[in-house]
Amino acid sequence: MQTYSDPVHENLAAAIPCHNQDPNPRQDLRAAILEKINFTESHLRSLYTQLNALAPVSLLPTELLARIFHLLRDSKKYGKNARLPRAVAVSHVCRHWREVALSDSSLWSAIRDNAPQCSRSCFTKMLVRSKNAPLDIELHLPHPNLLRSLSRHSSRISRLSLSGLMNSGPAEDGPVQDLFKIEAPALEDLHMERGYHQRRPLSTSGFRLFHPQSSKLRKVHLYNIYIPWTSFPKCTLTHLEIISESPDTAETEVENVL
Repeated sequence: MQTYSDPVHENLAAAIPCHNQDPNPRQDLRAAILEKINFTESHLRSLYTQLNALAPVSLLPTELLARIFHLLRDSKKYGKNARLPRAVAVSHVCRHWREVALSDSSLWSAIRDNAPQCSRSCFTKMLVRSKNAPLDIELHLPHPNLLRSLSRHSSRISRLSLSGLMNSGPAEDGPVQDLFKIEAPALEDLHMERGYHQRRPLSTSGFRLFHPQSSKLRKVHLYNIYIPWTSFPKCTLTHLEIISESPDTAETEVENVL
């Protein structure tokens, strides 16, 4: 009958101190085992990287793989069931994919909050990874902290869509109003919707989001959001849709836009 010898357990048993022995041998053995585990895990990661390099998909040029990532990010299929933003998901597949994803700043420039695990930290990481790329932002029921983070990158926003703004008082409107006061010279498309059943439209003071003389703005859709007519650019707009449930904002200043 053969017996199995486990040198690790044998060494561990020999290192278990008696009451009168110094406990250091046991601690030293534990440290040695942990060091060996770390070495083995590092070696396994290296082997998996070599194995992945032999997969057919690894033969794709970097530019083509990055293009596929963009198509996946923009696809609406399974979008509601995605736990993480698509850009984050592909960066978790393997080391090569992560390097390709992180090197493409434009991959991170389209930011949505439709993934359940897209926390504020995830949102912030995507803003950082987008570097200087123009931003395409689409948020539903945006948290005030997200709006504050977004304000620091307002100069790069080319498209901004905020929906489900359910605030009901001046104090709660603060983050949205603060966003209005920060210039966004690259903004081309603005879509903002006040939450349904909100009787009081969201008004702004000190509006600076786009300059009426130098704006690149082309499309505007506002629902229960009041922006002074004189703030709209008069030569660049190609689409304008303003809907209000409050008759108080339906003033006859519309001719100033036309």
